Amino acid sequence: VSSRNMSDADTVMSSACTAAENAGIVVYTIGYETNNTTSQKLKDCASTESHFYPAAGTDITTVFASIAASIQKLKLTQ
Repeated sequence: VSSRNMSDADTVMSSACTAAENAGIVVYTIGYETNNTTSQKLKDCASTESHFYPAAGTDITTVFASIAASIQKLKLTQ
C-alpha cells in the first residue's frame, strides 16, 4: 500500500487533467461535499467551469442525471 501527500496527488491529478484535455476528452468533475480549495481544483480540471458540479447529500442523483443529459446531447450533435 502506498500513499501520496496532497502535493503529489495534486500533481498527478493536474497531469491527468492536462492529458485528457490534450486528447480532446470532455472531463466532468463532481465536488461532493468539498471545501473551496478542492472545488477550485476540480473546476480547473473540468473541461469548462460548467462541467464542474458541486454536490451535497442526496442531490448527487440530480448531478448524475444532469451529466447524463449533457452527454446524451453531445452524442446527438456529433
